[in-house]
Amino acid sequence: MKTLPEGQDLKQRREEALRLCHRMDELTEGYNGIHGFLGESFCETYVGMVRTPRGTKDVDGYIGEKSVQVKFKWVTEENFATRYIAIGPKTDFDWLIVVCAEDGDAEVRLFGIWESGAVFELRDRPPQNRVKLRELREIPQVEGFKIAQTLIYSHCENHQQS
Repeated sequence: MKTLPEGQDLKQRREEALRLCHRMDELTEGYNGIHGFLGESFCETYVGMVRTPRGTKDVDGYIGEKSVQVKFKWVTEENFATRYIAIGPKTDFDWLIVVCAEDGDAEVRLFGIWESGAVFELRDRPPQNRVKLRELREIPQVEGFKIAQTLIYSHCENHQQS
């Protein structure tokens, strides 16, 4: 059972959480929350994605003529085997981009970019609407993106499947 930090009660923690939430809302204005901001802003900066207006169904942006859905995940060695993304049955986009980070990272990293057809094949296997990151790692990615090696999530190869 977790205990409260010494000297802090729930009211103090709630006040701090409110201050942090307000600041997060300021930082992520125009995006769908912190995870949307982390994923989409990375794609804008490093792969040239042009965002769609907030609330656009299924599509977070475009890279050239390709519609893109972006997913952000916190990944660790301990949780990698169970990490998945959810993609609804009627979702329609051309490319899926998954970005991730670990605690302590200073920047989000690219996990990969995939054509939707290959992703939908994985999604359609039980349990439906879920695609595990370890399965995505095994299918071919879209080629042609030049991204600094430091921005590519390479720790994944070291995570063992369970």
